[in-house]
Amino acid sequence: MDLGKIGALAAAFESYAEHLYNATDDEANFAPICRAINSAENFGGNNRSEGYTNMVDLGGLIAAGSEWSDNARAARPGESLKTGDRIVPQFSAFDVDTYEASTYSGVEYVWTDGDTLGFGPLADGTYLYSFYINDIFGGSYVTDNVRFDIDQGNIRFNAA
Repeated sequence: MDLGKIGALAAAFESYAEHLYNATDDEANFAPICRAINSAENFGGNNRSEGYTNMVDLGGLIAAGSEWSDNARAARPGESLKTGDRIVPQFSAFDVDTYEASTYSGVEYVWTDGDTLGFGPLADGTYLYSFYINDIFGGSYVTDNVRFDIDQGNIRFNAA
């Protein structure tokens, strides 16, 4: 376990707790938040017979408050596309010679019931890709770049 990430976890949890606290400015949210948090799994107790551990499943606690905090977005269930949803692909391109980065928007598509997602072939060329990741603890990072070449339908992967 990387204990170096405890600080980021604590900061993200404090932000999450602040979101829940601020959500109670609307008194109608107070009871649903309390009921949701009470549903998180509790281990141990806070008495002599069970011990004084009083531990709560942190993931369950975060999921319970996910409706009121963007810091818990990863705990929310996914949503399916519905008829009428608009999809606009965003592409980031990085020129390996000039190190210039650009972002492009693809052609907008409107989802209709019964549609499926598919992938098409890329044109011949050299491609560089990585992932930019935002985690639920407020951190973000970019993965290592990987280069791949496409030549007449053949794909070769090379570390960049």
